[in-house]
Amino acid sequence: MIGLWPENIAAERAAMIARITPEARALMAAEFATAGGREIALSLSKQSDGRFGEPRLHMRGHSCRAGFLAHRLLDGDFLIHCHPGDDLTPSDKDLDTAGSIHCRLPATGFAICDTEVERLYIVIEPETPPPSPVRTARVGPLQLRWAIEWLPRQRNS
Repeated sequence: MIGLWPENIAAERAAMIARITPEARALMAAEFATAGGREIALSLSKQSDGRFGEPRLHMRGHSCRAGFLAHRLLDGDFLIHCHPGDDLTPSDKDLDTAGSIHCRLPATGFAICDTEVERLYIVIEPETPPPSPVRTARVGPLQLRWAIEWLPRQRNS
């Protein structure tokens, strides 16, 4: 993340637009064009080169709202929400959605874009997903008793 100082915002937005593959931008723009002035919500998968592509449509909404389907989200996705017109200001519902998704999938980014996919308002910067937690084995009562009895003997040996 470059930072949130006013002089860096334009550079940050341009850098993030550049991270969306040209193919994904073309597909997104075509989908937004067919929506006829309605909102659309979609997600992009993070590619091996760090760019975002393979748009997945979540929902076509109405003039003021479209949502995301939680079962289609992966940690590290970049969620794009299209606001028709020039106003990319997030609504209270947009902010609530971004926050709740980020709590569940902390590497997931969220942005609002125009219908031409030329401008972005980044609500949450996408990150690299954290490594999976280490899995531990379940221990039954007999195994636990054995460990309690066996370990002290090993230390005294």
